Amino acid sequence: MKGFYKEEQKFTQWWLWGLIGISTATVFYIVLQGMYVQFILGEPWGDRPMSDTGLALVNVFTFITMGGILFLFISMKLTIEVHNRTIYYRFAPFIIQNRRIGLEEIESWEVKKFSLFKDFGGYGMRKGFSGKTAYNIRGNMGRGLRTKLKNGKDLLLGTQRPDELRAAIQHEFDRMDDPDFD
Repeated sequence: MKGFYKEEQKFTQWWLWGLIGISTATVFYIVLQGMYVQFILGEPWGDRPMSDTGLALVNVFTFITMGGILFLFISMKLTIEVHNRTIYYRFAPFIIQNRRIGLEEIESWEVKKFSLFKDFGGYGMRKGFSGKTAYNIRGNMGRGLRTKLKNGKDLLLGTQRPDELRAAIQHEFDRMDDPDFD
């Protein structure tokens, strides 16, 4: 189907995973060291040691929190689809169901370059300083689909394949003008 477009993006930046890995390893090392010193060696850990129960609870909470953060980054995925006169997007695990933008709802659109940090403050789900909403995991040199909707909302979806996305949306708009379109 010529007008069908689907793109899935995940966090694959080496520097991000390096930062997450170093942070996780550091926290786990500190937690495990404290447990070893206090539980195995039987010596109080730190200048103001907790009880064994307190240390165990804090460590369990720390393991759960760090595991949750790791799971969050592993499971985050931005999906964009274009077909049947509609743009669909979701940002798992936060937006699980497809959100849809019918082409008839769009006042204007463009695939353009943007400044990820200047305009939106970084990656992820963002509300920009100018009131725009953005969903971006990687982007292609800061490229994304910007849609201004007739209801006043402004949305930007980051893309790795800007030319293909532009062509798919244009194809769907062209099909709207086709009298044989069903």
